[in-house]
Amino acid sequence: MRPAEWGLGQCQGEHSESVSASRKLIFGYHDAIDRGQATSALEVVDELAEFDMRGEKFIGRAAIGEFLARREAKKNRHTVHTLVHESVIDATATWATLAHRLLVNARRNR
Repeated sequence: MRPAEWGLGQCQGEHSESVSASRKLIFGYHDAIDRGQATSALEVVDELAEFDMRGEKFIGRAAIGEFLARREAKKNRHTVHTLVHESVIDATATWATLAHRLLVNARRNR
């Protein structure tokens, strides 16, 4: 699914532009993973980012990038990420913190 197809809806309110921009980054990142190009979206990950996967924690762009590169190399797996139940935690004119419940469907090719 490409950005024009995401159906992100309208964001109303004082900081709607920063919320919409943050939403685009989040959806774009997960779209890249689903297309098998996870490492192409690493520019949205900063050095303070934390990523938990199956009980293992990765901190920072380098650690997250290494994990995603290993995942990307596995060609027998396909994922579809679905973000639901969005909450705007905080927002200013220049940034927004959003929370989502993330559903991941994974299929392994034999």
